[in-house]
Amino acid sequence: MKNDREFYFGVCEIFEGAVDPAVDPKQTVDLVIKTGFKSMRLWMHNSDLLALDGSGKPVLRPDKIAMYKELIGRLIKGGVTHLTAMSHRYLYPKNFADSPAENTFPSYGSKYYIPFMELQAQSYELIAKTFPEIKFWEVGNEVNVDRFVAKLGYDENNATPETTFTVDEKAQLVTDLCYYCALGIKTANPQALVVMPSPAGDRFVAADFIDRIYVNILSGKYPTGRTPDANLRSYFDILSWHPYNFSGDSDYLVDTCNYIYNVAKKHQDDGVKVFITEYGYYDDDLVKFGLPQRDSDVRQAGCLIGDLEAIKQRLPYVETVHIFRLLDWVEGPGIEKTFGLFTSPQTKTGLIPKAKGVMVYKYLKGVEADTRLLYEYSKLNIQDDKTLFE
Repeated sequence: MKNDREFYFGVCEIFEGAVDPAVDPKQTVDLVIKTGFKSMRLWMHNSDLLALDGSGKPVLRPDKIAMYKELIGRLIKGGVTHLTAMSHRYLYPKNFADSPAENTFPSYGSKYYIPFMELQAQSYELIAKTFPEIKFWEVGNEVNVDRFVAKLGYDENNATPETTFTVDEKAQLVTDLCYYCALGIKTANPQALVVMPSPAGDRFVAADFIDRIYVNILSGKYPTGRTPDANLRSYFDILSWHPYNFSGDSDYLVDTCNYIYNVAKKHQDDGVKVFITEYGYYDDDLVKFGLPQRDSDVRQAGCLIGDLEAIKQRLPYVETVHIFRLLDWVEGPGIEKTFGLFTSPQTKTGLIPKAKGVMVYKYLKGVEADTRLLYEYSKLNIQDDKTLFE
């Protein structure tokens, strides 16, 4: 199996829609390049880049296309060429629902189910044709989680069995989603590759969900609404999962990935490559036990590098790991605020590297690498670093 480790080190960040209003996507691109990454997972939601015309067909939103073209061009010019575009927000058939919640899916077999899937194929054909410079397309995110494959009427703050899909139902939906998205992508660009959208959860949960997708495909009963196709590559080319490992135990992480990968082996798909499209540590995980945030960041920086090295040395089927994420947020949902390699631009220091960022930078560039270029967007005189953490 050919596996180019040149693109092993990647990072995740969004260009727009950040909870933190001070995030500037041009600064984001600049820091991704300066830190030394060659790979990046981009949030490129179909609902942001596309709209429906009067006949219900997807059309480009020129302003958004121009913005993303410019930013992607900067990345590629800076050597960040291994790009994975991920969307988990969808377009909907006309008359499906009034203002459906984000990530809503029609129920399997319902009136709008096949029109929804066909619309995804059309959407991805248009997007993949528009961005031939992107080779990898992840067609969803954490698709075994209720809020990312949401039933009509789902309310994250008041979920009920009646407003959530079962695991079996999610697997049905995602199997068809993979096929229809892949159909559109490959029609536009036969050289493009489809990344199975990552499940979330522990090794058992993630492996179980991926297994369900394999079983569905190989049953010969999918895709719904079209001629049955049991060819795995008609649905995905690359596997993906999010093996968050907040224990810091690299052996456990390696065992988790091997446990999940054994699903592919069980279904005679040994050799399929893997993208870990999110992986990282968040400071608040140790802060909640009383450790100062700076100390938590320092401790987790060592864990992060240890984990990245363990995957690189021991898991040859993993081509890319995308660190989640580049920037902290001052405010944000759940635990997402303090995963960053850099501070939020809103902090009193401005945008500066955290311990995680410095360690990743030196790991990629060498221990003697000059960190001063990482402080371009700080509010500090970096020659006098005693003020950094006052």
